[in-house]
Amino acid sequence: MAHLGRAAPDGATTSIVFMRLPEAPFVPPPLAGKLTVSVRFTWHGDAQRGAQLLAPLRACAPAIIDTVDLIPSTALGQVHSDPTDPMPLLEDHVLLEELTHDTVETLLGQVAASPALAMVEVRRLGGALAWHPRHASAISHRDAPFSLFAAGLAIPPLAELVPAQLAAVMTAVQPWSRGRTLVNFAPLTRPERVTSAYDPATMARLRRVAAHHDPHGILRARRFLDA
Repeated sequence: MAHLGRAAPDGATTSIVFMRLPEAPFVPPPLAGKLTVSVRFTWHGDAQRGAQLLAPLRACAPAIIDTVDLIPSTALGQVHSDPTDPMPLLEDHVLLEELTHDTVETLLGQVAASPALAMVEVRRLGGALAWHPRHASAISHRDAPFSLFAAGLAIPPLAELVPAQLAAVMTAVQPWSRGRTLVNFAPLTRPERVTSAYDPATMARLRRVAAHHDPHGILRARRFLDA
């Protein structure tokens, strides 16, 4: 994925996630109760070119389930096969400056040592996200090439193990970490991690806007700006 991330055109993106899904009715039997690897891929150009970009990923190992196909834009939300109902999760996220062989080896070790985590995901960013916007926005750190996201179920007995294992994953990748988050992924249970999604200039502007329009802190988002 690191090679594809460097070489792929802006129209392609991919992510890889290590999953430990429970044995539950909503989990496909081939994925339930075991460690599996899911590779996601999207491309909005010529279908033949997309197949060429995907070929190295498909050649890595036999697929348990292969759902990559031509889909309408309205089905884009199905690419990650996320559950449609809310789930009790504890999560954390950080942006990575690079994804090297050592990064991958470190993550593999952390996945093996973190049985309470339901998922550990590396996502390729870049593309249109990294374009400099014409008008100022509140989305900072858009130029980061990769993101790391991890989550575990907040249900007994896993809930007691998840926080320490999340922290261990984030600590292990510090040599390649920017120490910042994207606001979409920032864990809402930790206000200081939400504020790390903004650079100083953006944070100052958001605080000015909040002070003017919400001086009494009625809106929920205000508490993150004051963290």
